[in-house]
Amino acid sequence: MHPAAYQFVARAVGEIGVSGLAVVELGSYDVNGSVRPLFAGCGAYTGVDLRPGPGVDVVADAATWGEPEHCDVVVTTETLEHAPAAREIVANAARLLRPGGWLIVTAASPARAPHGVDGGQVGAEFYAGIGAGTLLGWLEEAGLDPDEVREADGGDVYALARKPEAAG
Repeated sequence: MHPAAYQFVARAVGEIGVSGLAVVELGSYDVNGSVRPLFAGCGAYTGVDLRPGPGVDVVADAATWGEPEHCDVVVTTETLEHAPAAREIVANAARLLRPGGWLIVTAASPARAPHGVDGGQVGAEFYAGIGAGTLLGWLEEAGLDPDEVREADGGDVYALARKPEAAG
């Protein structure tokens, strides 16, 4: 995890507050740093990834895992560009969120040089940078209200979005 992405998540956590909240990280395998320490004081933290390893609590597909309205915050960092089902991961994140819950996203935009899931060269794995417009469309399709979606210097795309409160 590079510093700018970590700082975006830190700022988002500071804005929304996470004390006592249930948090799910989709794509939690710790390659070069984790955002998990930013969520100290949350009620529960579950890391989900396709492969076992550091930072992974549940080995499962982030596009399909979990019970509806399971958590208050979903975070996915530096994962979507490596996922052929990135749109489905965003949709699943929305499904996992309770009404009023938050989604925090960092990913590589098309401006960043392609990189492998381990931080090195892209091999046979899938890779596609995510543009802000594409991410915005996925958030809106999933029924989330974007608070912020932007491409940043350095080839990142960041998003903070909220699931609308239940009608009633």
